[in-house]
Amino acid sequence: MQNWAEIRRRVLVDGQSKRSICREFDIHWDTLQKILLHNEPPGYRQNLPRSRPKLEPFLPIIHQILQDDRKRRGSSGIPFVASFNALEMNMAILVD
Repeated sequence: MQNWAEIRRRVLVDGQSKRSICREFDIHWDTLQKILLHNEPPGYRQNLPRSRPKLEPFLPIIHQILQDDRKRRGSSGIPFVASFNALEMNMAILVD
């Protein structure tokens, strides 16, 4: 949010009322409370890892291929039905 520091300054330093800030910036009361609790936006928080229904059946095969031959990155004829982006993210996790 671009106005994060401005909102914090107006409420905490200038003493402007929270209700008027909510009205002026068109934000919800809970959002204002979050702004006042954190110096900067806390960012995106994900509680559980995302499910990968298309990639999940192939993960053991991918893990085995990467463990057997770290130089080879191909699928060696194993059918694959998932997006390249999902595979790329999982390979990045495994390589690290």
